[in-house]
Amino acid sequence: MAELQAKNSSSAALTGDLNAASVVALVEPGKQLIQQSGDEWQLDMASVGRVSSAAVALLLEWLRTANSSGVAMTVVNVPENLLPIIQVSDLEAVFDGVLNAA
Repeated sequence: MAELQAKNSSSAALTGDLNAASVVALVEPGKQLIQQSGDEWQLDMASVGRVSSAAVALLLEWLRTANSSGVAMTVVNVPENLLPIIQVSDLEAVFDGVLNAA
């Protein structure tokens, strides 16, 4: 099970395993937090366990929301096992300047 918890009005933390079953319930709450954040939003992934390509899809959806809302999104403590999925998907340019590895 994965959870998204607001830390304050401009940041949130993800916890748990991010897979196809768990990310579906996180999409809309994340979009709402982004849209309510002002001009920047930071996501902390320090407590994320296992990840799959579904985690990349979730981050892409949130990044689209941030871009369309004029919000600068950054992701900190990105799990190392997420980076190869982004690389093999040829999405490094999309996430350039957004992701900060652990």
